[in-house]
Amino acid sequence: MKPISRPVPLSPQHRPDVLAPASGMVSFFPKFLQLAVLHFVLGFVLYLFRPGLPTAYAFAVAVAGLYVIAGKDPRRLAFILIYIAGAEIVWRMTKADVFWEFGKYLTVGLILLGILRWRLHLSALGMMYFALLLPSIFLTLNWLSASLAQDAISFNLSGPLALAFCAIYFQNIKLDKHIITRLLLVGILPVFSVSALTLRGIVASEQIVFNLNSNFATSGGYGPNQVSAILGLGALLCILYMFIARPTGFSGLVMLGMTLLFVVQSILTFSRGGVYNLIVALPLTIFYLMRRRLSSRQRLPIFLLVFLTVLSFFIIDINAFTGGALFERFQDLNSTGRLELFLIDIQIWLQNPWLGVGVGVSPIYHPLFGGIESAAHTEYSRVLAEHGILGIGSLLILGFLCIRAFFRSRNNLARGFLAGTSLWSLAEMAHSAMRISAISIVFSLSLAMLDLDEQELRDPVP
Repeated sequence: MKPISRPVPLSPQHRPDVLAPASGMVSFFPKFLQLAVLHFVLGFVLYLFRPGLPTAYAFAVAVAGLYVIAGKDPRRLAFILIYIAGAEIVWRMTKADVFWEFGKYLTVGLILLGILRWRLHLSALGMMYFALLLPSIFLTLNWLSASLAQDAISFNLSGPLALAFCAIYFQNIKLDKHIITRLLLVGILPVFSVSALTLRGIVASEQIVFNLNSNFATSGGYGPNQVSAILGLGALLCILYMFIARPTGFSGLVMLGMTLLFVVQSILTFSRGGVYNLIVALPLTIFYLMRRRLSSRQRLPIFLLVFLTVLSFFIIDINAFTGGALFERFQDLNSTGRLELFLIDIQIWLQNPWLGVGVGVSPIYHPLFGGIESAAHTEYSRVLAEHGILGIGSLLILGFLCIRAFFRSRNNLARGFLAGTSLWSLAEMAHSAMRISAISIVFSLSLAMLDLDEQELRDPVP
């Protein structure tokens, strides 16, 4: 199998229609609107016919991935992967009859088949990042029974495994502006199903009690942390789309409305993670977008002013709806035990600096240092406690990949895209470890060869 040293983009005449430039953009946004409505309705339907229909939905996505791999263009797989990033939460919310890490292993399986099908180049850094995490498995096998060790290893290493494979895949493909705009729209689609499920939870609840905790009723009955994160991701994808595709007229208003919808619903979950991710990702993203040509510098402040003004009115109304609990919740700086677990993980690492205590073993140590027996919520401290100095090496590789991608970026538009995707992922890892596949997929998007020239690309008014 001869590896390909660099991605080779297809000539325009051989590009599939889904990747076609200019002319293809004319018709795609109206199709996106139809698909967005369909996915919103799909959220309600999946809930009504769970778990059978959600299970069929999950396997349909897998079949679609296999169909794409049977083709000749490796870039098509990127659309399936970014779709999985949001669909995974839909499967979990509707109790699809698939195992918990299905989204991550589906991502890995599809990319592995893609590597074999298209003979993609194997990134040494991607493989090394994951290889450094493997030696601690032997400590896990020494601590836990075979079944418990299998669960612990799968729960903690499926995310890094998916990230390693995503890094390998995206470093093999070139993404131009037309492909990226469609990728962003495809990534938004399953977020509409999450939005519908959270709305159903609010409507179906006879009484919603708001306090200083995350709210399951406003999160569709599922984990507020993950729901909030995906809704926040949907808002980020909308914002990136608006400043890459620069939609005008009705389509621009629609994207602005979608952004507000996702942000408001993320706030309503009372899980601060989804909002904090945006707070971390957007400033640097906006900084580089502001450094674009004069037309962009003029457009961006107008957008921000309109967005923040409308959002402020929504927040005031939401705070009144919650009896003032919203402001109290976001003024509360309590880390809900995350900071305590972080500090305990550091202590565990200092006592076991070389290989750590083993994958998934740190929860056993937490009570010994005055904490609770809980899985780590911060990937960085978990890696230190469970993998030791080798874990530090894996984190340094992630940092190097980000820095290298930054310096390879040709212009401020590419740097803005890179900042948004990488910082969102790194922020999510800080408070939710690697519990969702979106982290691996969105982080690796920035590692692709980005061909984002700063010429105008306007999405026509539908």
